[in-house]
Amino acid sequence: MPTKEEGKQWLRTVIAKHLPTGVSHYNGFVYAGGLVTNAFGGECDPQPQEGKVVDESAEWLLVKVATSSMFAIDKGLLEHVPDVGAVVRITPYARRRFDGTRLDVPAKKDPIAGTVTNVFVICEARSELPVDKGSIRCPFLRDLVEQVEERVAPDGIRTIAQVLIDAGAVNLPVGMRDPSEEDEILAPPTLQFRINNTRFKGFLNIVLDRATDSFTVQLAEHDTWSVVKEERHVYFSSLAAVIVSLVDDGKWRFAKVDVLKSAPRRTKAAA
Repeated sequence: MPTKEEGKQWLRTVIAKHLPTGVSHYNGFVYAGGLVTNAFGGECDPQPQEGKVVDESAEWLLVKVATSSMFAIDKGLLEHVPDVGAVVRITPYARRRFDGTRLDVPAKKDPIAGTVTNVFVICEARSELPVDKGSIRCPFLRDLVEQVEERVAPDGIRTIAQVLIDAGAVNLPVGMRDPSEEDEILAPPTLQFRINNTRFKGFLNIVLDRATDSFTVQLAEHDTWSVVKEERHVYFSSLAAVIVSLVDDGKWRFAKVDVLKSAPRRTKAAA
């Protein structure tokens, strides 16, 4: 994959022909995947970019978003490559919550019935599970919830929770088995997530094995609940990698491309 620095170098070679006469300064945003750094020095998700496609190379696409503002993106990150001349909106990958909203959109909290408060957290990185943590009685289940929210996936961008969201666990309840202390062996603490993507459709279960202090990760059919695949003796350090290997279809990496206006048709030269 091309690097951000390579994108900057390419942009410098083509920028002159896309600026008005007399304009020498420009804003150039080059996106080669991952998170971006904001004005506060924190890592956050890239914002959608809208404008006219004005140039391309084998690896890069250039969108003019304003008179002296350009957006260059690695073409390998696009769900499809629009034609030069088209007006587009490109939405790079952004981490989400379990309700489907972006992390950089203020979260709605209603601590008092009838009162809604918008809570904005700069550089929010955590997607909280939609469960009542205060009501969980099993300390091992509480620890598992924390691990799912905090453990970073091998891609270095997402947490386990966000991997599951990208795999289809959106706007759906998270199942829990919350045993009493005396039942933890026979009915082990468990989290269950609905999966719905091109890789798998059904449920993913994370089951704590107290005897080995490890987890069993299962894929189960959505209609029969039958376990079709199982990974045993999974430890905290490898939990994220195992879950990715089971349910990640890789489509989250691709930026959505909306063509707002098609490129003009090219007329054939007269013979």
